[in-house]
Amino acid sequence: MNDGYALSASEVLQDWQQRMIKLRRRLISLPAETAESFMSIPWIENNFFYARYQAYRDRHQSKLLPLNQTDQKIVDSLVQTGLCRTSLQELQIPDTEAFLQAARAIFGELEQKRSFAQGTLNASFDQLIQYPNFLTWGLQDRLLKMVENYLELPVAYDTFTCTLTLKAAQQAGTRLWHIDHEDRRMIKLIIYLTDVDQNSGPFQYIQPEISLDLLKSVPSRFDFLTEQELKQYLPASMESPFTSCTGKAGTVIFVDTARSYHRGKPPSAGDRQAVFFGYFSRRPRYPFRCGRSLLSKPQLNSLSAHLPAEKQACLNWQQSLPTVAKLIPRYRYYNL
Repeated sequence: MNDGYALSASEVLQDWQQRMIKLRRRLISLPAETAESFMSIPWIENNFFYARYQAYRDRHQSKLLPLNQTDQKIVDSLVQTGLCRTSLQELQIPDTEAFLQAARAIFGELEQKRSFAQGTLNASFDQLIQYPNFLTWGLQDRLLKMVENYLELPVAYDTFTCTLTLKAAQQAGTRLWHIDHEDRRMIKLIIYLTDVDQNSGPFQYIQPEISLDLLKSVPSRFDFLTEQELKQYLPASMESPFTSCTGKAGTVIFVDTARSYHRGKPPSAGDRQAVFFGYFSRRPRYPFRCGRSLLSKPQLNSLSAHLPAEKQACLNWQQSLPTVAKLIPRYRYYNL
């Protein structure tokens, strides 16, 4: 009797704590939500913010460096379809072997914790800090040049992590359909470290044209949707719009996640090891929705101290924001 009562009390306490965490996140997010609502008013967006974005991009055109034929094809594919698939072998990026050794070591550590996890395991700050080759690979000159030519703006480097997605993971978080909205254009670079088929959690996306139509129908562009919910907003006559990016270990996916609805399909028959790097401009549309890095500003400064000035600027992109943007607290994703 007492044991049953204690368990019930524990569950009530846990539920109360979760509610308080969500309430705290929501309160912290109120300034960001208010600013976002103001910035999204059509007249203000079109006549002020979008006009500034266009002028910013126009001024940067003369600073874009030419690409080799291989890299230009990747950028062209991104412009046309929002996505490009290639491989580490085809890219031949310098220091790839050192990067892979670091990533495999991190995944080895994550595998040891799988019995304590549900759904996914992400690399922690303590793990990433041990492997600087992992961090700096995403700052390779060729990668930054490709991203800059696609964005047509100076590059911010904001995300770098290893994610182990376990089989039978449920539809939750980034395994739900969503579209990113930190900036007008963004690049996610995804690298598979394991073979990925339809049953082991492939990255899925919907072409930009269909995604644009969906944005006109869904209640909010910020919602995360199950597959069943998403289909409610698609024409009944439409064949499946979902493209699954399967591939062998070493597959590389460049995708603009601000133009396309996307998700990681929940794996049903095998785990997925994937590395993610994220990029957007140094003056993103909603800077208070950015800042996903696990590293604090002092940690970033310490790690980037030996890098060239331009790469330091990529990592410390928040320093280039207007003062008012720096004052708005970062949005907390309380409903995931």
